Amino acid sequence: MPGSYKVRVVRWYLARGAISKSVGTAIWFAVAFALSATAEKWVQDNASDDYKTVLIGAAAILVLIISIMIRSWMQSVVNLDASNNATLAYARQLMDRYVSDRIALYPVEYSLDSTSSIEGAHQRLMNIAEHCYAMFEGKYGTSDDYNRRLNFEISFMTKSYVDNELTIASYANRGGNRPPSLTERATNKFQYSKTFAAEVYRDNRRELIIIEDTSAPASRFQEVYTGQRDRIKSMLVSPVLDHNNNVLGVLVVHVEKCGFFMEGERRFWASLLDIFGKRIALEKLRLDQAVSVAGSSSPF
Repeated sequence: MPGSYKVRVVRWYLARGAISKSVGTAIWFAVAFALSATAEKWVQDNASDDYKTVLIGAAAILVLIISIMIRSWMQSVVNLDASNNATLAYARQLMDRYVSDRIALYPVEYSLDSTSSIEGAHQRLMNIAEHCYAMFEGKYGTSDDYNRRLNFEISFMTKSYVDNELTIASYANRGGNRPPSLTERATNKFQYSKTFAAEVYRDNRRELIIIEDTSAPASRFQEVYTGQRDRIKSMLVSPVLDHNNNVLGVLVVHVEKCGFFMEGERRFWASLLDIFGKRIALEKLRLDQAVSVAGSSSPF
């Protein structure tokens, strides 16, 4: 994939109208012709007769190579954007299916007259995490080569109804395993106090946090248990907000590959997680209401 600055330049060019593109193409050919003519003149004036043909040919090949490289960069950006659009469409499809399933179960699933409504609301948060994981697994985690398969983990972190400290309310991963840190959370309510999720709550952050490489000192990543960095090498931290921009929780996605999530693709990753974040916000508000009605019962 081309560098992020090249991606921005190519996207800017592709977003221009037909006339602007035609002018740009004409300018490039004019520059290429001028460079070729200048190189040929220099060769004619300075090179010996034995090397003139070779050097002129080399200059022409160089211009051709540059043209091929530019075309390759443009095509890679076109392919990347097509893949990103397909991923967004897939995520919307998964969430549309989720909404359709909820409609089919309404109104029984959304009754607020017993503890079962809390369990149902909590389960819906789990379901969304599983749909989010299915999207990442389906688009990026599959490979015929076992050694090249990427392992993703999804977590929705929010404040506990019991002690008002951060916890993991829902999660999903390939094995369906409970996050190791959540086990330690049972005896340490401040388990996640130094995480990026805690930073979102503390600073009331509303923008996506992208950690390209957790091993880089600039990432400020801190392990919550020994060896966590071996599993978390690149991550997204997306605030989940209500209609007043208050933080309801944090959707966290991480993968065991450095540089998978890149700052240059911020707009795409933010758009993707927003699809799931809006559904999570709705279910979290419903869960808040269910807990309020039930009084003493809390799911986490």
